[in-house]
Amino acid sequence: MIATILTSFFCLSAILWLAKARTAALLANVLILFGLTYRTIDIAYLDIAGPIYSTQLEKFVGGNGAAPFFVLSVLCFVIPAAVAFRKQSLTAGIASPLPNYPYLRFAWRGGFVVVAALLAILYADMLRIGVIPLISGMDRTEYGEIAGIFHRATYGLGFLPAAAIGILTVLPRLQGRTYSVPAIFLLLILLMYWALTGNRFSAFVVAISYFALPFAAVVVLADRDQLRMRSVSPWAAIVSIRVVLPIMGAFALIAVGGLIANSYNEVRNYADPVFELTQRIFVQPVEIFASRWELASNLQAGEFNGQAIDEVLLNPVEGEGNTTMRYLMIQELGYFRAVELINFGTQYAGGYPEIFFELFGLYAAIPLMLALGIGMVFLSRLAIRNLMNGYIGSAMMTIYIMFAFTLGYVGGMLNSLMAPSLAIKILGLIIISIFERGVIKQQQQALAAQSRDRLTPNRYAEWSPAAGN
Repeated sequence: MIATILTSFFCLSAILWLAKARTAALLANVLILFGLTYRTIDIAYLDIAGPIYSTQLEKFVGGNGAAPFFVLSVLCFVIPAAVAFRKQSLTAGIASPLPNYPYLRFAWRGGFVVVAALLAILYADMLRIGVIPLISGMDRTEYGEIAGIFHRATYGLGFLPAAAIGILTVLPRLQGRTYSVPAIFLLLILLMYWALTGNRFSAFVVAISYFALPFAAVVVLADRDQLRMRSVSPWAAIVSIRVVLPIMGAFALIAVGGLIANSYNEVRNYADPVFELTQRIFVQPVEIFASRWELASNLQAGEFNGQAIDEVLLNPVEGEGNTTMRYLMIQELGYFRAVELINFGTQYAGGYPEIFFELFGLYAAIPLMLALGIGMVFLSRLAIRNLMNGYIGSAMMTIYIMFAFTLGYVGGMLNSLMAPSLAIKILGLIIISIFERGVIKQQQQALAAQSRDRLTPNRYAEWSPAAGN
């Protein structure tokens, strides 16, 4: 118990230090750090108060000293983030504020139109169906079955419109102006849609996390005094980062709390909502790790689990979806019960770090988790630097690739890193980066030429016949 308390306290302190000293790292990786933080609290709770009965696994879990090893997996992300997001290295070679290139004006207007059109289509489709799940008491999974293709695509890739709105919001600020108020309204409209369609927690956390990601560029440049306002408007104080993010956070807490209460009391109609909510918050996020840890720790620390590697990574029965959670749920619940739940659309929480210990043993799991952390941090850093340079398309494509790594933390989904589509996305990023760098360089040269023309005196401007020359 002492080891659990000390290591958990150290881990949470390290995350708090990262949030204060490397705020850009926090904003660029909100989703991952949020999950690792509350799961650290949960596994410490299970270790100290456990064993505790899990209603999903139908057995007691916890009380087995698993917390120190979970803390180790958290540090495999926190340490690379602390190194990569040093302010001096993050802003090296960055010129700010961004000039108002024609390309950036086109990107902002085009992005705004695309996101606004997507939201209009989603609301129009809901009106076409004639059902508002929040009002009718329909669960989000039921609505997903009758909704159109745009809803299903947006639900699966909801991080992309949220990140796009975040970029639209901060781009004017990176140019020395205030944040975009119309873009903030787009976020509110998106969050309202998720509320109306019966979503409670995950959709809001993803949307707000990826909306916050581009603000990392503003924070790091502002801290180095590289982002002074070119002009001051009445909106400057109202839509500053110190106002926008706390308001959005408070709004999210209130809204999500109300939606969860509505779901547990009205939609799912639990007999004891408080007990179910306690299970959801403190037990379910780490129950599989607490359960599998005893089995994984009994294996030889240096041995690979060849059968599990084959089932999860090399030759999965179902290649689509999260093969990690499918494997872990089958191990815990049995094949038929696990498949029944998965086919119904229910996937248990967890996956990281238990899948690393399960597949590769303790000795190999640590460097592999560290490699995942380095890859994730490199991509989030690249996304922020692309944004600071005005490479909007490259930033969006980097965020798209980032999500495959994020799934490694959110659900332990390692097969997303082995999919051929990841190589295609990386190729797409390279192509977009080459194109954008060429366009920005050309427009830089054009602006430099215009500046020289304005500064160079015209020797014929003052000529007159009386001058004689």
